[in-house]
Amino acid sequence: LCTFEAERQAVRGSWFYLVVNWHPKAGLVWYQNAQTMARSADVKAVSGLLVNTRQPNFAVGRPVGSPRRPCGKFYMNSLVVFKQFLITANVYKVYNFFWFNSKY
Repeated sequence: LCTFEAERQAVRGSWFYLVVNWHPKAGLVWYQNAQTMARSADVKAVSGLLVNTRQPNFAVGRPVGSPRRPCGKFYMNSLVVFKQFLITANVYKVYNFFWFNSKY
């Protein structure tokens, strides 16, 4: 089994819009308030995982397969999943949509 990792420390006590974008050829990209914060196109092999017969999955907080320990506490206002990879220009459009239409 394989995984992609993009690591970045988030600022504690702050509110931000997080977009995580993945494509098998482009890799993983983390945007925070529409700014690229981390990226990785390197595939990493992970051993000892249970075989998942479903679609690819997504984890926030700690690397897949790492020892079980608390990942931290965070609050999420909403979660939106897109069916396809977002080009960078569309990431900014998504950010603007939520920034100007959020009730919070």
